[in-house]
Formats: sequence, structure tokens, C-alpha cells
Amino acid sequence: MVKQTLMKNTQKFITMHTIAVIAVAVIMTACSSTGKSFSICQEGTEDPPLELHWKELPETDSLTVLATSQLPLILRNKTTQTLFVTISVAGALDAIRDGVSLGAVIIPPLTEINVAFDLSQFNFNIVNLKFSGRIVARATARKTPEGPVEHLAYTPHAFVHMEEDKIHAYRVKPMLEKFGAGDFGNRVEGFRQWAKKRGIKLVGIGHFARNLQFSDNDGGPMEEN
Repeated sequence: MVKQTLMKNTQKFITMHTIAVIAVAVIMTACSSTGKSFSICQEGTEDPPLELHWKELPETDSLTVLATSQLPLILRNKTTQTLFVTISVAGALDAIRDGVSLGAVIIPPLTEINVAFDLSQFNFNIVNLKFSGRIVARATARKTPEGPVEHLAYTPHAFVHMEEDKIHAYRVKPMLEKFGAGDFGNRVEGFRQWAKKRGIKLVGIGHFARNLQFSDNDGGPMEEN
């Protein structure tokens, strides 16, 4: 009986080990077929080797009033290699979609650096925003200037608008709870009241947005779409 149990456990171990080996082989094959390095295929399964954050907005509930139009970034290289990193910022500014290239930086191993970004670099004046502008930055890292992409990093979404001649910058929680889910000027409610007085019924997302919840996962590759 003991011998049979031992044999069964041994067979289970061999089967599980075989499955693990096959899984690793599949991942390696997928990386090879797509031309991506194994490190980039591993991202999301361990402590990220490259991080990009908004310096003034470290937490999900961060809210700040900017002294200028500058909204700097923090880039962290958590690897043991020097990386060549290109950084870009994308903005959804009312109906306008704009992108800004911040150029390339060389960041030594295990180092953190500040990267300058100014909202005035967009081809859109923040003063004219009717709803919260949404911005996200991306860092693309290589081991050599012309080498394959090794790591990608995205900031969480940041939101901005101008109020009383001051630029407010914030993360997703204030956007939802303090600034009307992006309707910081309460314009939608104004339209509803205008329509109600005239007997017009507006159809929109209001009913579905009542229970809208914020998430810590408020940034990422979805911005590529």
C-alpha cells in the first residue's frame, strides 16, 4: 500500500514537472516568434524592472494644484543594466487626442531620475478644457539605442483641468468623487436642467454611472488603442 502511494505521488510530481517545463517552453517560443526578449514577456509576473510615475501624484487619491504647467515624471531603473529609454505622453483633451515625445534618456542601473514634462507641450490649451483632460505617459527601454525593446512602463492616468486660474492635477479617485467623473464644471447637470425646463429628455450614461467605482489599476497599455 505504501509502495503504491509512493508510486502515485512520484507520477504526480513527474506530471506536474513536465507541465511546468512545457509551459516555460511555450512562453519562450512565443517570445521568440514575436521577436520580444524573454524579459518583456515576463513583465507583470514580478516586481517591474522599469517604473514611470507622476512625481506630484504618487497615490490613487492624489490631488494637487500646480504652481506652473509643469507635471514632472519619475523614471526608475530597477535593473542592473544601463537602459536607453524613450518617453512619450498621450493626452485625451476633450475631443482632441494629442501626443508629445519627450525624447530619450540614459538611466544607469538601480537609479531614479526626474523627467520634465510641461502641459503646454500639448497642442491644446488646458484653459479651454470643458471636461477633465486625461493623460498617460509611456517609457520604452532598450539595452542599446537601436536594440530591441526590453521593458515597457506606463504611468497611472492623471487628470487635469483649469479652475480659478489654477491647474488642478489629480488621480482617478478625486476625478470620480470630487470632480463629477470628469465633469468638473457640472456642465452635464446644467444641460439636464436646461432640457428639463423645456420638456426635453436627455439620454446618456448617467443612470449607469451612479455606481461607478474607482480602481487602483488606473493606467496601462489600454492607452495604445
